[in-house]
Parts: sequence; C-alpha cells; structure tokens
Amino acid sequence: MELTGDPQGIEALKKIKDTNATYLKFLLQEVQTSFEGTVPFKAADGTEYKLVRDAKVKGKLIVEKV
Repeated sequence: MELTGDPQGIEALKKIKDTNATYLKFLLQEVQTSFEGTVPFKAADGTEYKLVRDAKVKGKLIVEKV
C-alpha cells in the first residue's frame, strides 16, 4: 500500500496506528470497500481529513485535508 498526500494527515494516521490500531484497520477496510472510495477521519487535534482510494493505481491511498 502506498500512502501519499497531506503530510499532517499522514502523521495523524500514524498516531492512530499507535493509539488505536483497530480503528486504523477499520478505516483501511472501509476505504477499500466503500462505493465512493473515501472515508473521513479526524486527527487527535480535531482536524478533519479524508482517505481516498486512487482508482487508477491499485493499493494507492491519498490523504486530503477537508
């Protein structure tokens, strides 16, 4: 899996991995199976991001600030 996009959003996902790995697994599963290919999440400071599945490149996810 390749992760690109907003550096602060990627850091937020890394912190989620350290504090709540189950939630991160849920986010990754949801973005792969959702019809729209996106899933929202919040950083610990409340900043909103979305994880987007790249339809052109299999296994590539993009983090975007909302």
